[in-house]
Amino acid sequence: MAWHRVPTVSASKLRATYGDGYNDISQRRDISVVGEQWFPATERVVGNVTDRSGSRSVVLRFRGDALLASGCRCEATEHCDHILALICAVSGKVLPIAEVTTSEEARNEWRVAVRLLSRDSTTAVASQVPETPTAVALFVAFSATDDLLAAPAIPGPYGQGEWTLTGVKWQDFAPSAPLGRFDPAQQVLLNGLYRLAERPVGWMSLSDVGPQLWPLLAAARAAGLHLFDAASTHSGIVMPRGVVQVHDDLEIVAAASDGRHSGDAADIHFTVHYEQTTVHGQQLRLLGPRDAAHGIYWADTGTLHIGRLDQSPPPTLARLLERGEPIVVPRPHLSEFTSGPMTELGVPVLDPHNVLATITVEGPKAVLHIAPAPQVFADDEATFLISWSVRYWLDGESHDASASTVDADSFRDQAVEEDLWQRLLPCLHAVASYTERADTSRLSAQQLLRQQRVDADVVAPIVGEVLPTFTDIDDLIIDIDDQVPEFRPADVAPVVRFGAAAEGLGRDWLNLQITVEIGDDRIPIDTLIRDLATDADHIVLPSGVYITADLPEISRLARLIHEARAVNELSDDGKVPVDTANATLWQEILECGEVDDDIAEWAGSKKTLALTSRPERLPVPATVHAQLRDYQRDGFDWLAFLIANNTGGILADDMGLGKTLQLLSAMAHTLHSQPHARFLVIAPTSVVGNWAAEADKFVPSMPVAAVRSKVKPGDNPMRRRIEAATLVVTTYALVRLDPSTYADQVWTMVVADEAQAIKNDAAKTHKAIRSLSAPTKIAATGTPIENDLMDLASLLSITIPALFPDRPTFVSHYRTPIVKEQDADRLAELKRRVRPFLLRRTKEEVLQELPSKQAQVVLIDLSSKHRTIYDRRLNLERQKSLELLADDPKHARFQMLAALTRLRQLSLHPGLVDEAALAVGSAKVDYLTTQLPQLSEEGHRSLVFSSFPTFLRLLRPQLEDVGLRVCYLAGELSPGERAEQIDMFTRGDADVFLISLKAGGSGLNLTQADYVFLTDPWWNPAAEDQAIDRAHRIGQTRPVNVIRLVAVDSIEGKVVDLQSTKRHLAQAALGGEQSFAAALTDDDIRSLLM
Repeated sequence: MAWHRVPTVSASKLRATYGDGYNDISQRRDISVVGEQWFPATERVVGNVTDRSGSRSVVLRFRGDALLASGCRCEATEHCDHILALICAVSGKVLPIAEVTTSEEARNEWRVAVRLLSRDSTTAVASQVPETPTAVALFVAFSATDDLLAAPAIPGPYGQGEWTLTGVKWQDFAPSAPLGRFDPAQQVLLNGLYRLAERPVGWMSLSDVGPQLWPLLAAARAAGLHLFDAASTHSGIVMPRGVVQVHDDLEIVAAASDGRHSGDAADIHFTVHYEQTTVHGQQLRLLGPRDAAHGIYWADTGTLHIGRLDQSPPPTLARLLERGEPIVVPRPHLSEFTSGPMTELGVPVLDPHNVLATITVEGPKAVLHIAPAPQVFADDEATFLISWSVRYWLDGESHDASASTVDADSFRDQAVEEDLWQRLLPCLHAVASYTERADTSRLSAQQLLRQQRVDADVVAPIVGEVLPTFTDIDDLIIDIDDQVPEFRPADVAPVVRFGAAAEGLGRDWLNLQITVEIGDDRIPIDTLIRDLATDADHIVLPSGVYITADLPEISRLARLIHEARAVNELSDDGKVPVDTANATLWQEILECGEVDDDIAEWAGSKKTLALTSRPERLPVPATVHAQLRDYQRDGFDWLAFLIANNTGGILADDMGLGKTLQLLSAMAHTLHSQPHARFLVIAPTSVVGNWAAEADKFVPSMPVAAVRSKVKPGDNPMRRRIEAATLVVTTYALVRLDPSTYADQVWTMVVADEAQAIKNDAAKTHKAIRSLSAPTKIAATGTPIENDLMDLASLLSITIPALFPDRPTFVSHYRTPIVKEQDADRLAELKRRVRPFLLRRTKEEVLQELPSKQAQVVLIDLSSKHRTIYDRRLNLERQKSLELLADDPKHARFQMLAALTRLRQLSLHPGLVDEAALAVGSAKVDYLTTQLPQLSEEGHRSLVFSSFPTFLRLLRPQLEDVGLRVCYLAGELSPGERAEQIDMFTRGDADVFLISLKAGGSGLNLTQADYVFLTDPWWNPAAEDQAIDRAHRIGQTRPVNVIRLVAVDSIEGKVVDLQSTKRHLAQAALGGEQSFAAALTDDDIRSLLM
C-alpha cells in the first residue's frame, strides 16, 4: 500500500474561521472520523464523519500545500463541524492512497476532471482572513486560498515609496466617515467599494464586490488612485512588489496539444490572450462566485493582472480552471471526448496541430526483447537484458510500452493485455525456467514479466532452443538486438585433448595442456572449469556455440581436475610431477579425451601403473618348492608387477594367508631377470627365525642371512655374511639402532613385515626404513589400519611416497572428510587411488577349506571382595580424572590413560594393582584353571593371550599346579628363549601357551592350538585379530574356538563396545563398509572411564 502526507492546515486560520468551535471540536465525544483516504489525481481527502445526526462523507480539496475547498451534505450553511473534524483529523497526517488511483480513476482522469468537479464543494477555510496582511495604496494581494484581497493604505512616515496599513481602515471610507482626510474623489471610490463589499474589515475580498467592480476600477485609475501588487497581507510598512494592471473584455479559450505525452494523448489547456500574450490555465484564477464569475486574475513578474470577462464562464469551466492542470485525454478516447464532453466546456477549443483528430489503434501484441546489458567496465563479462513489452500501432506507427505496468496516460487496453498474457503463459514459463533457475509454476504472469539481467549461459539456450518453438505464435514478436551473438547448440560432441604446453616434458615436470575442441572452437580447460564453478547450466563459446554443462565427459573431467589440484597433482599453471604415483587419477583423467603423441609415453606409463586389468599370469619359478594356491598366484603376479615397475605397495592379506610365501616367490622370480638382486626383510624379533626357516624351506637356493644383533665395528665376518646374502632378514630395532649397516647396501626390494609396527611416521624406526634406498618397498601386514586412517597414510609414505607426498594434504582431503564428515564419496575416491598398490584378501574370501572359527564372550562375575576393591578404585579414578580435567586438561589425557590401564588390570586380578590383594584371587584365574585341564584331557591345546605379562606370570604356576604343561612368551625373553618356547609348543611338549599380546600377537604360526583365550579385551581389535590368527591360518585342520573373557560391570564391557567401532574403520577403508572411526579420542577415554 502507498501513502501520502496531507498538507498542514494552519491552526490560526482554523481559529479565525471557526472561533471557539475550533477549540471545542477536540473535546467533543459525539463526533468521530473514519476511512480517511487520499485521492492524488484530484488532490482530495475523503472521509466519513459521524455524530448524533448520522454519518456523512466529507471532501477536502487541496492545491499544492493550500486547502482550496471543502464539502459536506449537512444542512449547515457555514462553519460546518463535520468539515472541521475531518480537517483536524488529517492535517499533516500520512493517509493511505486510494487504490482506485492506479486503475479506473487514473484511466479516466479527464472524465473525473469534467464530471467530478461539477459537484458542490464550496466551503473554503479561512479564505477571508489572511494571516499577516501587507500594505499598498489600494494594495491587492493573493490570500492563502488564492482569493484576491484588497486593503487601503496611506503613505508611510518615511516617504521613499513606503506605504502603511497602520492608521487607515475600510471603516474610514464608510458613508458615515468624515470627509476631508483623503482626496474626495478617491474617498468616494473607496466608499463605493466599501458599500459593495458590505462593510469589510481588514482585507476585503474583491470576489465579494460583484461586476460593479469594473467601473469603480476604471474611475479609480481616472482619479489617480494607486493600485499596487502586495507581496503579502502582513500589516506594517511595506514596499509595493509591482503594479496592478486592469484589462477589459478578456476571453477564455481551450487549446489542444500533444507536447507532454508524445502523441499518446491530447492535453487540453485553458488560456487567455492579451496584447500578443498567452496566459495558461494553471496561472488563472476566477473573480466572483463560481456560477457567476465576472473576472479573472493572474500574476507575472512585477504585475498583478485583473481582467473583466466578456461573458461569465459556465460552472464546469470554472471548476476546471480551479483544478489548475490540463485535461489529458488518451488517444483511443478522443472520439468520445470530442463528441460530448468537449462541447460542455463552454469555450472555443483551438486545435492548431490537429491533435484531436481520431486515430486507428491496432494491437496489442507481445514483444520479447533480448539485448546486451550496459557494461560498467570494458573487461566486464557480457550480460544480457531479457524484457517483455506490448506493442500497439497508432495509425500504423508502432508504439511499445512496458508489460509490467499499465500507464494511466496511455492508449492501452488493460483487459485485452491481461488476456494476451494469459494466452502466452506457456511462453512466459518457458523463458522464465531459464532466467529464474527455479520452479516457475506458482508465479503469476506479472511476476514472469519482470525484466531480467542474465549471463550468456542463460540467454544462449533461450535463443538457441526456446525461441525457435515460438515462430508460429501470431501474438508474439521476437526482437533480438543485432549485438546479441548467434547462439546455437553445438552439433558435435566436445573432444578433450591432452598435450604438452610450449615448455614440453621436462625431467621433473610435465607442462600439461588440456583443451576442449567443439567443432572449430578450442577452449582451455581452465575456462571450462571456471564456468562450471559458477554453477552454470551451459558453457558458451566465443562463437556463440554452447554445450550443456552436465555432459558426463565434461563434468567428470572437471571433478577429476579439481581433485588433482586438491592433492597437488596439478598446479594452477598446468605442471604435473613426472614421477607421480597417483596413477589411477591420471588414468581416469586421460580416459576423458585424446592424448597427443608428445606425452603418449608418459600417459602410457600411468595407465600401466594404474593396473586397469589383472597383472600378467607368470609361471612360478622352479626354485620355489611349494604349490601356490590361486590367490597366492595372484599375489605373486601383483608383487612381480610392482617390482617390474619399480614401485611399492602394501600386501594386506589376512593373517595366515601366506604372505611370506608370496614374497619369497616374487624374490625368486626377480632373480631370473636380475641375478644380482638383493632383498631386505625387516620384521619383529619374534619372526626373524620364521623368515629364515620359511626361506630355507621354500627357496633353498637363495642365500639367507638372519641378523639378530647389532653389527659391531670391525665385525667383518658378519658384514661379509650380509653382503654375500641374497636375502637379509633383520629386526626393526636393529635398523633403528644401526641404520648405516643397511643404508650402505643396494637393495632391489625392502619388505617391512608386520608393518603395523611402523605406523608412527614420527618414530625413528619409520624414518630409518623410509630413508633406505630401494626401487620397491613392500609393507606386509594384515592390519594396515589399526586405529586411524593415518595408519594407512604412514605405510604409503614408505612404500609409495610419490602417491600422497604431503601429509597435511592427505589429512585435509581424505582423513577429515572421511572420518569427521562421513563422506562416502571421498572414501570411494581414496580406495580408487590406492587400489593398484594395496592387495588385501580375507580368509573368508579365499580359504573356503579353512576350518570355521567360533567366537564367544564369556561373562565373568567378580567375587564380592574383588568387586568391592574394583568399585572403590573406579570411584577414586573418576574423581581424580574430573579434577585433572578441571585443573590441567592438556595433561589429563596421559593420566586418564594410566587410570584406564589400572582398571583393566584390576578387572583381571586385584593383585596386579595392589600386591596386598593377591590373596583375594581372580575369578578369571579360577575359570581358566577349571576349563583348560578339561580341554587338555579332550585333546585340545590352547593359546592364552593377555596384554599384561604380570598376569600371565601369576597364572602360570596355578596352571602347572593342576597338571598342565605350560609355555610362556613375553617381551623380556631373549631370541633364543623365544625360539625354545615356540619349538616346545610346536613339538607337542606343552598343553597351554601363555603369550603376551604385544610380543607374540603377530608373526607366529601356532596351528597346533585350536582354542584361543583372550583374557582382557583391548580397544584395538586388530591386535586381537592378529592373536587369533596365530591358530586360525593355513595349516589349521580343526575348528578354532575363540573365547573372550569379560568381567561383568567393569571397564571391559565398554572396551568391547569400542572395539566394534574401531573395526568398522578398517572394514570401510579396505572393504565395503561405509562407516568410519578414528583413533582413541579424548571422548573415547572419558566414556570408558566415566
